[in-house]
Amino acid sequence: MYNVGHIGLWEVNLLKITLIYPRFQTPMAGGLEEPLGILYIAAVLRELGHQVRFFDLSYAHHLE
Repeated sequence: MYNVGHIGLWEVNLLKITLIYPRFQTPMAGGLEEPLGILYIAAVLRELGHQVRFFDLSYAHHLE
């Protein structure tokens, strides 16, 4: 398992984490991009036991 200094991650309290992928366009790609990087982060956090929520705002037109 991973170690942070002298404290192992199994000794750390589990967290509730919210990840948000904002709405934006990349001119070089010509459109919207898949949120693969943030999904990899979410997968690792879940594997470590954290509760993860993910919001993909790529197609959100109005945020109310």
